[in-house]
Amino acid sequence: MKLFFSLFLALAMGGNLVAQDVFKQELFATEVIMKYRADINLTDAQTAQIKKMYAAEIGEFNSLKWDLDAAQNELAKLLASSKVDRAKAL
Repeated sequence: MKLFFSLFLALAMGGNLVAQDVFKQELFATEVIMKYRADINLTDAQTAQIKKMYAAEIGEFNSLKWDLDAAQNELAKLLASSKVDRAKAL
């Protein structure tokens, strides 16, 4: 049973990496855009809009990231035990 959950976790995390790669292929990080804003001819209005959107969303993103980190740590603890509680792990 523990092997099943370990395999499931590995596959799930691998799928997450693929999803992240899709975003990395199509989107650029805010830091990269702002670093090269002169090179890509961003207007002052576009720069201001990016800053506004980033400021509005970064707090929620960090909160969700911390929640995800906590959930992953909890799952790792559950899977590390000799007998995995299936209901809790799911």
